[in-house]
Amino acid sequence: MKKRLRNIVLQFKKELRENMTLGQKIRIYMLMVAFVTVVIGVVFLVVTGAWSNEKKTIQSHIRYELATTGSRLEDEINSYEGYGLALSREIGNILNNELYNGIKDISSLDNNADKLLELQEKMFGEINTTLQISGSSGVFVVLDTTINSHAPNAECSRSGLYIRLKNVGEDVAFKQSYSFFRGIPDVAHSHDIEMSTRWNLEFNVDNLPYYKEMMEAGEDSKIDYYWTERMELEGTWHDVILLCFPIYSEQGTLYGVCGIELSALYFQNQYPSVDSDFGKVITVLAPLEKDTLMIEEGMTGGTDGTWFSDDENLKYKQTKRYNIYQSGKTSYFGLHKSLPIHSYYGKDWQVAVLIPKEGCQSVIFAGNLKFTVLLIVLLTVMIVLSIVLSRRIVRPIQKGVEDIREKGITNQKTFGIKEFDSLIEYLNEKREDNDKEQKELPDGVEELFERFICGVEKLSKAEYRVFQCYLDGYEVAQVAEGACISMSTVKKHNRSIYEKLEVSSYDELMLYLDMLERCDRLHVVIRKEEDAED
Repeated sequence: MKKRLRNIVLQFKKELRENMTLGQKIRIYMLMVAFVTVVIGVVFLVVTGAWSNEKKTIQSHIRYELATTGSRLEDEINSYEGYGLALSREIGNILNNELYNGIKDISSLDNNADKLLELQEKMFGEINTTLQISGSSGVFVVLDTTINSHAPNAECSRSGLYIRLKNVGEDVAFKQSYSFFRGIPDVAHSHDIEMSTRWNLEFNVDNLPYYKEMMEAGEDSKIDYYWTERMELEGTWHDVILLCFPIYSEQGTLYGVCGIELSALYFQNQYPSVDSDFGKVITVLAPLEKDTLMIEEGMTGGTDGTWFSDDENLKYKQTKRYNIYQSGKTSYFGLHKSLPIHSYYGKDWQVAVLIPKEGCQSVIFAGNLKFTVLLIVLLTVMIVLSIVLSRRIVRPIQKGVEDIREKGITNQKTFGIKEFDSLIEYLNEKREDNDKEQKELPDGVEELFERFICGVEKLSKAEYRVFQCYLDGYEVAQVAEGACISMSTVKKHNRSIYEKLEVSSYDELMLYLDMLERCDRLHVVIRKEEDAED
């Protein structure tokens, strides 16, 4: 089937060659030149990157935003961890100073309301200082003891302090106010802190991730500190992630945990969406599981002006310049990189910057449209130019042929082409001397013919096979297939053929062959293969 199809194509090409006029051939040749010029232009744009310039710009912008935001967020994380570690040590020192006389188990303070109040008063200063200087949205301490071990659910109720920013979602750079979220009310009253509307006396540690696992591990715990996933703060509508540090006694036993809160509202306020030429840039802090950013477990910066939802995880796939993140609602262009966030079970946390795909695509489309319009204009100009030039070449020939048909062969030079005019002159001389079997051509033309014929005799076998294709009417682009050689070999032989025949182009070569055929002398350049030089 393949061979049959190939034969049909070859037959079609042969018929096309045999029935095509010189004018049609020149027009096709000029159109091919126009097409090749446009293709070269497209290749140049692709190789130089001009065609994908908008994608490169988007990539550079995303990388810049990721580097800037990632560096800032990493500094803040390190800062939180530093303040949390310092808080853990100071609280541990306070407890070590208070728990004396051989008391090693903090649970011995169960039901001792006075002592717990005294401890909370002494811990308040460290908690308050940490909250003011850390730039976090809350600070807490949970001790492994309870004020009433006989109360319902006392096994999951633990004493401690929790102070939070009052207006977490607002700009608190200049004026900070706090609310007393957990702890003994007397501490709040003595320091003139407003009680939270969601206040409780003690923590429900069932809602504090990994607390029980850490306390059960005790001295054998391998965790120096950990970040929780996003969670809903008990009794509120606020989502937070917590940085937790164990509090150790001098003997290495666990007193409880303390740490720093990072509120979702606070994170949104700190990392608002940023305007760009491609749309809003969103910041995301979330763990990565295989090919999915677990948005529902992490934090999201401001999303104003987007359809971003913080309860839909994002699957991503890599492309050459950036990643494409896909949710059930929409898609984003962006990049992410790992951050040194220690989770309890070693999850890989990432910071990502995302831009809605629609905005990026509109910019890419506008840029590509500009280049497409330019190429269409270029192609149109080249086509018009090729038609005009082909007509200028063909018209003198057509006019000369029409004159010959109407007036016969005369001495009038009507072609406007030197070689054709010389040929007419020769035919005139031949017509005037019919008695001679063969009339010599004009000196100039005869010399050209003889030089051309001598050049053919100098062609090697390989070169003559290419020359034979031109005798058979092949175009340059068809020779490779007709002679079963590569195009680079055709070009190589063409250079040698042109040099030996002393012609400068394919058109000049075909002009000589056409003139030889008109003079019935084409047979002088046709030879057997064995006669060719090696």
